[in-house]
This record gives sequence, structure tokens and C-alpha cells, in this order.
Amino acid sequence: MNRNSWWCQDNRSRAYNRWAKPLPADCRAAESEHLADYGTQYTHALIIGFNYHKPARGRGAGIFLHVNGRAATAG
Repeated sequence: MNRNSWWCQDNRSRAYNRWAKPLPADCRAAESEHLADYGTQYTHALIIGFNYHKPARGRGAGIFLHVNGRAATAG
């Protein structure tokens, strides 16, 4: 992960439910997660495959497992 890492959750984008570096032009930032904005919570990443290989729009995107070092996160 780096400053250009995004998870596109925009149902209208070709990159829906994909990790992208940088954010694709057709993926709205307001409908995505800029992973670097969350500090160390996304130090490690794993694509778990949910709705990934043939994504169904609106079924769900961006399921994250993350750690903040002290307790559970809001997600």
C-alpha cells in the first residue's frame, strides 16, 4: 500500500470492488476508500475474494480486516 492506494466502491466504475493505484478516472473518490487516510489500520492487506472475480454491482465491496493496535475499529 502507498499514498496512491484506493479501494474503488463506485458501482458505476469498471474498477468496482478493486484495489487501484491510482484512483481510476471513472471511480468517484466519494464512493471509494483512500486507504492511506487511515494510517496504520491498512498496513497489511488481503483480498478475500468476496464479490471479487465477477463482481455484482451493489452486492458489496471493500470488506476490510484492519487493526489499530489498541482496540476494535468502527468498521
